[in-house]
Amino acid sequence: MHCQMLCCERPTKWRHSWGRKVACRKPFPDPCFEEVQVSEELFSRTFSAQMYPDFPFLDRSWLAVAFERNAYDNTRMPSEFFSRVAGEFNVSRSRRLLIGGDCFELDGRPAVQGVEFDWIAYEQFMLSPDGFSLEYKMVSDDGELAIWADPELTVVGGVANKMGRVVSQFGGVASNVRGMYEQFFLDTHAGNEDLRKYLRDLVVR
Repeated sequence: MHCQMLCCERPTKWRHSWGRKVACRKPFPDPCFEEVQVSEELFSRTFSAQMYPDFPFLDRSWLAVAFERNAYDNTRMPSEFFSRVAGEFNVSRSRRLLIGGDCFELDGRPAVQGVEFDWIAYEQFMLSPDGFSLEYKMVSDDGELAIWADPELTVVGGVANKMGRVVSQFGGVASNVRGMYEQFFLDTHAGNEDLRKYLRDLVVR
């Protein structure tokens, strides 16, 4: 993907640097943002090579839920859903969310930035200039939760026992499938079986 005109209007192609270690600075003078060091290993062992139509995460036992990009601001999902996810995946309140964006390096930002795994810190970062990108890969620092977001959809996935509890809090598997279909207008429009299958397979086992 080329972001130069949309992200920062610089004629520089996205340099894929998930792989090398990156020392990330604090984007704000705020204790909720911390310096982190990230190696490619965490990302490469989490995400599939082809996010769509393949299952976006390498561990196919994970469960996931998708959201339609244009239904939300740059946080990419409902605050209540994120908070429920954080409640399951950050019980200790010590976890960090490592956020990489395909546009981050175009204007000198670190390729990966670390944010406290809670809604307030996440929202502040994602709605800031430092947090803007077209596509994101995010991973909790323990590797149990990951998010992939592009200009059309956002997929939140994680280990089955914890994500299963999140799914149950929002009505269970069938309710989440119906909700995804509604967001992508698949409940009222025939066709697009590939997308239907993709969304269904995120959460149905």
